[in-house]
Amino acid sequence: MIICFSGTGNTALCARELASFLDERVIMADSSMLRHPQRSSLSALPEDRRVIWAFPTYGWLIPPVMERLMRLITIDGAVQLPHYMLTTCGDDMGTLARGWRELMAERGWTAASAYAVRMPNTYVFLPGFNVDSAEVEREKLERCPASLEDIARRLKENIPGDVLIPGAMPGVKSGVLGPVFRKFYMRPGPFMHTAACTACGVCAGECPMENISMAKDGPVWGKECAFCLRCYHICPHHAVAYGRQTRGKGQYRACMKEVTRVR
Repeated sequence: MIICFSGTGNTALCARELASFLDERVIMADSSMLRHPQRSSLSALPEDRRVIWAFPTYGWLIPPVMERLMRLITIDGAVQLPHYMLTTCGDDMGTLARGWRELMAERGWTAASAYAVRMPNTYVFLPGFNVDSAEVEREKLERCPASLEDIARRLKENIPGDVLIPGAMPGVKSGVLGPVFRKFYMRPGPFMHTAACTACGVCAGECPMENISMAKDGPVWGKECAFCLRCYHICPHHAVAYGRQTRGKGQYRACMKEVTRVR
């Protein structure tokens, strides 16, 4: 069983690719699970051999919505199964795996191995951050299947050990910069639409938190934001902005089909 949260499709792509190697089922965390994790419950099936938590790296930390889900969701049979972590990151993930293991210990669940896969950058909301060039994006996506095949082999053969991308100064990034980023730079307030907005409603329809409502002139953001950036990247008119921070920034669309809803 792979429990997956994905904003722009990178993690969803990896979760589904890994599931195909392992013959696992993928459960996408929907708005109900993310908004009300304390009311959510799952049951391990007889064929489930493990629980894999799949999510993107947010500022070298676990996404708050996924952290809350892991703390509060009820999973019948979870105590008997080993738990694994799969995170996607644009460059590195710091010491995120340590925080995940602490969460697993709090729940009384057995934390086994943790894995990271480098995927195209999607974070664009601070100066100096932007999507990758087309060449770098292509190279990362081309390397992805081999990375996941190696992880699948390790899982099938019960090979212990993590496969991580800690990067430089991982403790500083996850222990100092990450909390600052989470406290001051994960606010829905700066979201807005530009004059290019046609009020098509795509952003509202695809928000994993159902946090966007539509007014006559365009979208309005509520307070239940996962800060996943899906609304920004999925807008067909590039009309979603985050204050002035996104001026001149690109969009990432390569994996968006992995998270769009079937209508």
